[in-house]
Amino acid sequence: EEVDGADTYTVYISGLDVRWQRTLSTGTTELPYPENEPSLSIGVAYEVLVTASSDNEQVAVSIPKTINVSDTAQRVEIQLAARTNDAQ
Repeated sequence: EEVDGADTYTVYISGLDVRWQRTLSTGTTELPYPENEPSLSIGVAYEVLVTASSDNEQVAVSIPKTINVSDTAQRVEIQLAARTNDAQ
């Protein structure tokens, strides 16, 4: 689901053997795993975080979600929570 006022989303993936990020324009709410990034390893935990920005300022951020990779394809859904001006 899109975040009102956002013009970009940034997806961060990090784990033992993988660390990358991708920035997407609004209107895009899915990201296939990039072919040019290292594959996720079975049995390893990875953290996924998504931010929404407007004019290069964060307007929403997800709670970091840990995924454990199994030998089957997974779809990970992440909800963004609106940031307040006081939140850092």
